[in-house]
Amino acid sequence: SPRSDGSLVRSLAVDPTRRVAAGVEVGGVLVSADGGTTWVDRSEGLHDDVHELLAVGAGAFVAATGNGLYRTTDARRSWLRLDTDFRDFWYNYHRTVVSHEGGLFTSAAGWGPEAGAGAVFRYDDAGADRVETPLDAGFIVGCAVASDGLYAVALDCADGFGQSRPAEVGRYDGEWTTLGTVPAGGRCLDFG
Repeated sequence: SPRSDGSLVRSLAVDPTRRVAAGVEVGGVLVSADGGTTWVDRSEGLHDDVHELLAVGAGAFVAATGNGLYRTTDARRSWLRLDTDFRDFWYNYHRTVVSHEGGLFTSAAGWGPEAGAGAVFRYDDAGADRVETPLDAGFIVGCAVASDGLYAVALDCADGFGQSRPAEVGRYDGEWTTLGTVPAGGRCLDFG
């Protein structure tokens, strides 16, 4: 593990130059150019509670964190916060980010008067828009892209982050469809 202080690696991303970036909860982003033998901390300007990293190009990554959505285009030497326009102020606890149909889809849990709720946002070159979903079991914590759309699984966060009912699964192909539930709490989603 890149850190030995009890932090957890939550996400790994590999850019086209084969650099490996590890998203650490709590600990930021660590980068290895030699397949994991040595690691360099690239967390300056980034919230240290990293839930998911997404490689979007050579030296370009997006990080979903416990306080914001960030992007770097210079191999993580500087980070720019993307969710700063405050149209949806209460949603800054980001759990997942995925690239789909020319944009970035991310989800965030609400706090303050929006506690227990979640929202999905789509970012592209024009900015961010909120995407309504039929999933009402909390907020989306895992996404995966397949040929027929974006799939998502939700976590019920009514009592903090404990799952108190089955996790809802949905698909987005321009419109959302609720597909059903799974008995265990959602945490991530992947098609391998």
